[in-house]
Amino acid sequence: MVATVSLAVPRPAAAQGAKPDACRYMDAAQMLQLTGRKDDLGKGPQKQDPSEIPNNTSGCHFLEVLLVLNTPFTAQRFASERASIEKIREHKSQTVSGVGDEAYLTWDPRPGSLRSVHLSFRSGNTRIAIEDMVPPDSIETVKKWLIAFGKTAASRAR
Repeated sequence: MVATVSLAVPRPAAAQGAKPDACRYMDAAQMLQLTGRKDDLGKGPQKQDPSEIPNNTSGCHFLEVLLVLNTPFTAQRFASERASIEKIREHKSQTVSGVGDEAYLTWDPRPGSLRSVHLSFRSGNTRIAIEDMVPPDSIETVKKWLIAFGKTAASRAR
């Protein structure tokens, strides 16, 4: 299961060259509670290798969920990305209120063993995307916990 989340948070001038830290937005205790999964490796949230992702992007994975943070990320870019996902992929999309400045869920409704469920939201100039891969019969449950988790992550982006 993979989750992707991206956030843009203003940083002091001294930190401008540094990559953002997506793990700052990963609440391990909440993820354990919401997913019902166990941290079998006992390592907690792990940063994605910075060499594998573009500048101004950070990834954090935990419990097979990936959170990706992008900064800066404009409202126009956010809208364009959503339109692209809806057009190119066979995913369904739903606007979500109460998470950041704007948010939406996408999911793959086709039959299969594992399907992507994804929450993307923007807070200011930060985009966070969280993605999980689940069996089709778990999509509605995962959508609910992604929204709950997204609210916590968005509160950390302020």
